[in-house]
Amino acid sequence: MFERLTCVARTGLAALALMVAILPAQAETQTFGEPRYKGQLIDWCYTWSTDCGKLPADRYCAMKHFGNATDFEQKNGPLGEPTILMGDGKTCSGDNCSAFESITCETAGAKRFEAPTFKGKRVDWCYRWSADCGKKAADRFCSTKGFARALEFEQGENIAPTITLFDGKQCTDGKCDAFGYILCGNEQ
Repeated sequence: MFERLTCVARTGLAALALMVAILPAQAETQTFGEPRYKGQLIDWCYTWSTDCGKLPADRYCAMKHFGNATDFEQKNGPLGEPTILMGDGKTCSGDNCSAFESITCETAGAKRFEAPTFKGKRVDWCYRWSADCGKKAADRFCSTKGFARALEFEQGENIAPTITLFDGKQCTDGKCDAFGYILCGNEQ
């Protein structure tokens, strides 16, 4: 009888351990009240009356070296001061402008991007055409994904097409170098 109870207990503990192992980790977050860009309240929209809410919130989080926005609240006008649109730098100074009351960003740990792409093409090994290769291009890619820098990366050879992150130039001859993977993170 004791052996049977021990077996049942072990099975139950193993099942519990498996459930805990597959549960997603709870991400840590940081909330910014009345977030600002270039000293001004961030407008609710990324460009004039378009791409409102999530996109400017995500961009703000990336700028602060966090993961995506997990929550954000709107603050409607009149605000008493102008807002700035992050997409083009225009300002809204009327009584009907909206800003962010708060933006909550996910604290990103690290993420590995296999065969990373940009605009549907593999990320070129060089940030500019044949210049700033490796680390500079990897760091820039990571910043577009909301991370502080590249922790590791690997070069892949003879890949096409690739695209440079600086100006979007493409290499299509099949002898291009790209990243095999980039591990992005916020560690120092």
